[in-house]
Amino acid sequence: MAAASGWARAEFVHRAARALHRRHYRLYGKSEFRPGGTSNGGLGPRLVRDVEVNLRRKSAVRSRFLAAGALYLLVAARAQASLGGGYASVEADRAHLAAKLVSTSVATFTVHALTLANGGVVREFMRGDDGVIFAISWRGPGRPDLRQLLGGRFAMLGADNTSHQISGRRPRLPLAVSRADFVVRTGGHPGAFWGFAYLPQQAPSGFSATNLQ
Repeated sequence: MAAASGWARAEFVHRAARALHRRHYRLYGKSEFRPGGTSNGGLGPRLVRDVEVNLRRKSAVRSRFLAAGALYLLVAARAQASLGGGYASVEADRAHLAAKLVSTSVATFTVHALTLANGGVVREFMRGDDGVIFAISWRGPGRPDLRQLLGGRFAMLGADNTSHQISGRRPRLPLAVSRADFVVRTGGHPGAFWGFAYLPQQAPSGFSATNLQ
């Protein structure tokens, strides 16, 4: 098996070297080809060496590319929003918010309660059949990191509340979104904030928005 693999590599190097030789000859009118019964099939040693160096470089570049792609997928998976994500995103939120997790199951969904260091509580509602997070609620002395909790849907929250921004100041009115597939309600004041976000089209049977309050 090793001999066959070595022969295949030698044959590949031999063919690649001949192709490089033809290109070199067209460009410079000179050849690294040396006729004769050498072990490399009549190819100059420098040409064979160049081919092998190029092969190693390409292999290294490909390895770095694959590693970068794997890292991107890992980061993307970790950055997945809780809303619309799965249980892995609950764990990501728990770590990001440095919270304590307690889970409670009811008929068609499970509630994952995250208790924050400031005493606030974030609840994430997960469907029982496929584990999709379809709703989130929060209550506490400060707002949680909604960018982390909403992920890509955080942009919708900003887009639907642009009128709240006056001369670059922070919004004074409660933030809200009313879409067929995405609903957000917020309220409260410093020291006592509350809010919820959910996906109406993904909510299981028996669920009501009153479960979020």
